[in-house]
Amino acid sequence: MRTPPRATASLVLLLAVLAAVFLWPDDTEGPAATNPADRNQLENPADPNAGEGRTEIASNPEQQAEIEQRTISQTESVSKKVVGEDGNPINGFAYLITVSDELLRLLETDLTLGPRNIYELGDLKEIKIVDGELNFRAPIDAPGYLWIEADGYKIHHWHLAMEEVPETLQLEPRAPFSVKVLSVEGGPVPHAKVEMQAHGSDDRYNSASWQYRLEHRTIEIYQETNAEGIATFASVPDHPVQVRVSGMDALGTLAEDMVTPSGLFVLQATNSCRVVATVRDRDGEPMPEVFMVAFRQDETGERHDSGSKVTGDDGRVDLEQVSCTGEDLSMAFFKMGYEMVIKPLKAPRPGQSYEFEVRMEPAIAMKMKLIDAANQPIADMVVDFEISSHAWVPISHTTTADGTFKTPPLHKPGAAYWMKLFSAGGRLRTMRIFAPVKAEDLLTVKVDGIGALR
Repeated sequence: MRTPPRATASLVLLLAVLAAVFLWPDDTEGPAATNPADRNQLENPADPNAGEGRTEIASNPEQQAEIEQRTISQTESVSKKVVGEDGNPINGFAYLITVSDELLRLLETDLTLGPRNIYELGDLKEIKIVDGELNFRAPIDAPGYLWIEADGYKIHHWHLAMEEVPETLQLEPRAPFSVKVLSVEGGPVPHAKVEMQAHGSDDRYNSASWQYRLEHRTIEIYQETNAEGIATFASVPDHPVQVRVSGMDALGTLAEDMVTPSGLFVLQATNSCRVVATVRDRDGEPMPEVFMVAFRQDETGERHDSGSKVTGDDGRVDLEQVSCTGEDLSMAFFKMGYEMVIKPLKAPRPGQSYEFEVRMEPAIAMKMKLIDAANQPIADMVVDFEISSHAWVPISHTTTADGTFKTPPLHKPGAAYWMKLFSAGGRLRTMRIFAPVKAEDLLTVKVDGIGALR
């Protein structure tokens, strides 16, 4: 659903809407002041029924008459009274969607189907309710979905082919829902776009009926914050919604899911995000005492810690304050006896929560020996291992007098690693090696150009 303009638009707003219609991509996120009914009216100004969402255009009077006759034969006239609990007539807007075969198929199969797709496939019609009078034509052979918005009342909906719509529709009063947007410093943010969406985020959505999905995918309402940073929605649904805030410059978009739309909801900008992970072994059992560190890597390859924590007995770790600066993050999971796991997190947004599950596999220890070109052992060499520039083994080793060293059980059998050799604080060589398949196997590596260190 979206909020249609409910007052006469100025020339500037009309031009802005026209530009948005022709330039904005048709996806689930679009310009705040544009809705399918408005789009039809702008594209087809000569169509007297554009405000009701007609999509079939006539090129001559005869064709227009044929279209109108076909429309009449496929629909039936419906007249209803819309009143409040006190019986007084209400002004507002009704929206009608025809549930076509294609829309029904997508509602049953596509979990990401967005409001704009539903409006288009369902031939959305907007009907104005004046002095409690609601008159429209409903499809005869296809299911219809009707919902009503009126300021100060809960959004009501009906499935026309499945339930008898009473002659008088009595709406339940509902207090407005307000969203207050604060900056990182705690001050109000004016002129931010606040969007209230019902995007089926609850646990029931994946296994719900198409009727439930339709009810939870049609709400898409926009408001702008005032000087106090508050946006108020006068008509709200009776189920949780997602609140999204954009237009906050460098902070990008803020969002909070599963918000109950009542009273005042405060959403404050932040420079951090939340990361929750559950770590399990190969059998699916939770793993306690796994060290997780969030880090980012700059263009020089230097890693910067953004927060760390250890999993509890349930294998769960919750980093509530991870520094998010718009750059990619990585989550490293480390426990002795298991392969290290790196989980990338692409461009996490401040104020968001990210949750995922990680599986860790048993690892082996490596026994290695470094020799020079003359087959003599290389002593006192510091050795590090990396899987990639973003994944490394966080323990260094130093070769003994006979050139050998042994790693803890942190390596994947047969896996490729970059071995980095250091001496006296400087890196001497990077080499590609493959871990042995068995822990007891000795891996001997010849390092040309390096003699015994004196």
